[in-house]
Amino acid sequence: CIMNLPVIFTFSHSACYDSADGITHVPVEQLDQLRLMPNLTTFRPSCSDEIQDAYHWFVDNKKPLCLCVSKTKTDVIQLQEKTEMGFNYILKSRSKINLVSSGGECELALKVAEILREKQIDVNVISVNSLEIVEKQLKSILNKLFTENTFVVESSACYKYLKFVEDKHIFKTRELGISGSAEDVKKHFGLDASKIAKDIIKMIK
Repeated sequence: CIMNLPVIFTFSHSACYDSADGITHVPVEQLDQLRLMPNLTTFRPSCSDEIQDAYHWFVDNKKPLCLCVSKTKTDVIQLQEKTEMGFNYILKSRSKINLVSSGGECELALKVAEILREKQIDVNVISVNSLEIVEKQLKSILNKLFTENTFVVESSACYKYLKFVEDKHIFKTRELGISGSAEDVKKHFGLDASKIAKDIIKMIK
């Protein structure tokens, strides 16, 4: 990164539930460290299309890139609307309530959106595949992405998101990891669709 060389760094454990091996396999703080490193653009793709986008960005820009991919099996994500601004819409509506996520947690955000829709609350589900690219966008675009009712769902410490949203609007990993099944670990960290939906309903009311 100091030399600004065109190198791709690939990380395979991108979430607190990617392994049952506990702390040594839980990158709680590492995603933030990568996002804060000068001259490095970090991608955390939610689907194969976003992985391709990362490689296209690399070919076009020829600068250091970090690709954070999940080793956890997830459902296939279909993008509803693509942009070249570091984020894509997975679910788009006229609502001003945004669920922002990345990587494997986009599947979780979709489950939260489904619960909210059952309560007649429409939301947008947005995959932020690169915060560094998002940061370079016009203020008008940032204001549309990060409204007063934007909620972040991500398996990391999420400190960089504090530039855009309140801490109480971030559902994140707040401590070092534990060993256990993926579902048990998610519940331990509060990354549970029902709980997140319930908390969002309280906050928007």
